[in-house]
Amino acid sequence: MEFLELFRTGELPPILLGGIVSIIIALPFNLLIAKLKGFRKKPAIISSCIPILNMYVCVGYLLAAIFYQRRDKKSLSEDE
Repeated sequence: MEFLELFRTGELPPILLGGIVSIIIALPFNLLIAKLKGFRKKPAIISSCIPILNMYVCVGYLLAAIFYQRRDKKSLSEDE
């Protein structure tokens, strides 16, 4: 039996397909932002695997990447 036919006949709920697709979309996106901006990867992976929450976390990671500015050690020592 074809995989998508299981969804058409109702043997598998369509939300399952949506959850799998959302994980496939969110996981690389969150990992890319975590790698580029120096965020921790473990929270990015865990939050990407929760199907409903992961799209909101993607928006959060994107906003954090845009607005978060990490101060380097040189500028911290000059402020003191």
